[in-house]
Amino acid sequence: MPVAPPRPKDLPLTALRAFEAAARLNGFAAAAQELGVTPGAVTAHIKQLEQTLGAPLFTRTPRGVRLTTLGQQTLPAFTAAFDALGMAVNDLRAAASPRTVHIATLPAIAQLWLSPRLPALRAAAPEITVSITALEHPPNLKRSPYDLSLFFSENPEGRLTPDTIFPVCAPSLAARLTSPQDIANHPCLSDATWSDDWQLWSQTLPDPPPIPQGPTFSLYALAVEECLNGAGLLIGHETLVATHLRDGRLTTPFPQRLTLNRGLRLWSDRSLRAGTAAKFVADWLRRTPAPQPPWLPPAARYPSLMEPQKPRTVIGIALMLGAMAVLPFLDVVAKMLGNQGMPILQIVWARMAFSALLTLPFTLHHGGPAAIRPDRPAYHTLRASLLVAATFLFFSALKYLPIADALAIFFVQPLILTAISPFVLNEKVGPRRWAAVAVGFAGTLIIIRPGFTELNPGTLLALGAGACLALYFAMTRRISGRAPAMVTTFHTSLMGAILTTLAVLTLWEAPTPAQWGLLALIGLIATLGHYLIVRAYDHAEASLLAPLAYTEMIMATFAGWWFFGDFPDGPTFAGVAILIACATYISIRERKAAPKTNAPRA
Repeated sequence: MPVAPPRPKDLPLTALRAFEAAARLNGFAAAAQELGVTPGAVTAHIKQLEQTLGAPLFTRTPRGVRLTTLGQQTLPAFTAAFDALGMAVNDLRAAASPRTVHIATLPAIAQLWLSPRLPALRAAAPEITVSITALEHPPNLKRSPYDLSLFFSENPEGRLTPDTIFPVCAPSLAARLTSPQDIANHPCLSDATWSDDWQLWSQTLPDPPPIPQGPTFSLYALAVEECLNGAGLLIGHETLVATHLRDGRLTTPFPQRLTLNRGLRLWSDRSLRAGTAAKFVADWLRRTPAPQPPWLPPAARYPSLMEPQKPRTVIGIALMLGAMAVLPFLDVVAKMLGNQGMPILQIVWARMAFSALLTLPFTLHHGGPAAIRPDRPAYHTLRASLLVAATFLFFSALKYLPIADALAIFFVQPLILTAISPFVLNEKVGPRRWAAVAVGFAGTLIIIRPGFTELNPGTLLALGAGACLALYFAMTRRISGRAPAMVTTFHTSLMGAILTTLAVLTLWEAPTPAQWGLLALIGLIATLGHYLIVRAYDHAEASLLAPLAYTEMIMATFAGWWFFGDFPDGPTFAGVAILIACATYISIRERKAAPKTNAPRA
């Protein structure tokens, strides 16, 4: 009969974890704090482990505990093992939720530095969920469920900014201060975490004044709020009060500054692989400055924080202008193929199919093969149908109209989107924007001139294209925040290619090699133009870039004249000018109304 001897009893994992933490941290109390249990529980676990082993791991003394020789010999292996286990658990969490990034940070950093950047981060990568946990001390990233740590640290590796301190106060209080000696006559606020800030800064003065004791706050953000309310002076950490200094709510009454031997540091103990959400967030936080408020004090007041934004804005403008210079050539190629007798639907199919093929690498880089399937197929199918319809109608209009004329009529799209937004998106449109819509439609009538010239079929086709694209953008707003722009473009192009494939087979005309090249060029131009637009919005604000979209008219006019000998007449230019002015006004009004969530948009 088989022999089944009893198995040796395994050492309890919980007890081994308690031993490793107590040995590494030189005490049961410190181990209990890290493990989230009581010191008594740690003592019980270690006692159980020693009884099972039949050998002591710690020597107890009145001054505390110290490792025995056996404990010293085994500690490195257990530390490495639990580090490896923690890293494996974190890798498992990351694989299970690849679009979630967990950040551990100091409460003050979370409230004053990280929070103002979150809206821009969500706009840059709406598919990524950022979870923030406020902690007083940096966690052990090898053992805790955090991808990134954001704390002040003396370690220069991964440092984002130095920690420079100086007094700050409300402008009303600054008006009563003439020299640092005046500090003695006003309350000095302080934070419990950085209780020595005033003492450190006062050492920069040749004759330090007495620092009167003021209120102490457990949270630095509360101290900043009271400082904003005029309750007294506070030692400002430049990294944390920069936004308030920019908008003028706080000011620096004295020039003396002190840079401490530490800085704001962002790091991870795990290797951040390219294409992962944690890598994207880390890189984005390192390169993206704080958002600028709509109003700014003179540059001389706080110049060091305003200058870095300029080159990024210039790059964004250049990228947007580049996109608008490229996209009209898509219409040139489509018009060429249409003039050669190729079915319009076949041209639309090529635009979708080649765009899907060219954006596939972006999708795979972002989320792997799983990202190929959209998370909301019905919405993407509807969006793709609208984009296919808009593209089909516009390419059809090019058979009857010059490129610039068709594009001029097509510019009615922002006005239609504004007009339908109350019904489709439940957005409020105020009387001034309704007036801009009405004037814009008047500009469209100047371009079309019904009753003065014979109505061209291309006019109705271009209007239909603008209406379909307005509905397409309305659907885009409904699903915004689900995936990056290039991935969404892939999903839309893929669905569009699928939708047009069955129809195009019934009227397919075999392209020549040259025509195949032109069809591929359509997809390349569409993808390149969209990529430049996406990158432009990474560098500059949408409200600044939106009016630049109308510079496409310049290149469209030149391309139509160069390739087809077409040139718009005076009334068309006048109508385009009205359309652009109205659409730009609507964009500005949307920007001004956006922060006032309870106010009607006018």
